[in-house]
Amino acid sequence: MKSKINAKLVLLDHSKAKVELYTNYLATYLNILSRTSYVDTVRIYDLMCGEGIYADGSKGSPIIALEKIRDHYNYNKGTFLNLKVWFNDKGKSEIKENKYKIDRVEQVCSKIDIPNNVEVFYTRKDYTEIYQKVIEEVDVLSAKERALIFIDPYGYKEVKPKHLKKILKNGKTELILFLPISHMYRFMKKSLSNDDFPGGIPLQEFLTPLIAFNHMLGKVNSPDEFILQLKESFKKFLSNCSILVDTFTIERDSQNIYCLFFFTSHILGFEKMLETKWKIDEQQGKGFRSDWKQGALFTEIEISNYPNELKNFIQSDNTKTNSDLYIFGLRKGFLPKHTNQILKKWQKDNPKFKVYLENGNEARKNSFYLDYKYHHGNNPKKIVKFVFE
Repeated sequence: MKSKINAKLVLLDHSKAKVELYTNYLATYLNILSRTSYVDTVRIYDLMCGEGIYADGSKGSPIIALEKIRDHYNYNKGTFLNLKVWFNDKGKSEIKENKYKIDRVEQVCSKIDIPNNVEVFYTRKDYTEIYQKVIEEVDVLSAKERALIFIDPYGYKEVKPKHLKKILKNGKTELILFLPISHMYRFMKKSLSNDDFPGGIPLQEFLTPLIAFNHMLGKVNSPDEFILQLKESFKKFLSNCSILVDTFTIERDSQNIYCLFFFTSHILGFEKMLETKWKIDEQQGKGFRSDWKQGALFTEIEISNYPNELKNFIQSDNTKTNSDLYIFGLRKGFLPKHTNQILKKWQKDNPKFKVYLENGNEARKNSFYLDYKYHHGNNPKKIVKFVFE
């Protein structure tokens, strides 16, 4: 019989997928900000950063993140973006006796060659203490500063929705939160209905503020539905902060399902996270499963209702522009290239589908202009309208 692998000692495939999503997004995030004139400093926080290097030699989030930062500067020689990186973990190492995790992280990171304008800080503090200090820092970010925060708790007991709101309210911070979905779903109803349930109070405290904004969250009947309603709850809970929310499901097996929740107030950051997801899951852009050996037989566009939803959206008032479709597609979890694919098919097969320029003339074939730069009005001549006549 196969012995059970200790996930605290070895970075399993599902954890590698989590680290890949976070660090690949970090690389994209830095590339975008380094090319803008209005940002000169980025703060990166990994608040529960783990072991750094695992027993099997796998690299955790702090090591790969710092390597991505090093590679970013090596590739972009003219970049002068200042980085302040903060790694924190209070736990003792499961791998090296009489050592703390953060000491192992610092030992490895100190050997990574980074430029002088990258400062790295290491602390061994409890989350309840560290998150207050992070809020104090992000609350006073200047107009030229941005922050990216990664919270990867071993569970969820210390994290509260109100923490997320305090971190995100400034509009300059993006946040990635990792949650053990199957465990939370398994004990959700008992925690909400029984105050005497041992260990149920932290889950109750996490869910109750969210259920107040979305009663469906307490009535779900599957982990997938739980993720969907949790996402909707976060969106409503954070609505006064104008936060966009996305998810990436990570399935170790049928009994161990996790999810990365991504929060941002910036539509371009939202699009880039979607791109990162689709790079990992090329068929559906939704998540990772340890038993995936090959691509799915059908793509997400083929099996989803997105083409019909897009058509209904256009027909709702026949005034939809490329900016409207760009935002609509992203909110549905699809990239502009996926929406373009549907529009090209309609243009080829459906004579009732038309694309018009602002002057009333028909646009050239395949001229849809679904791009952030047109959404932001940088090129007002590239505005088109979509109709079904």
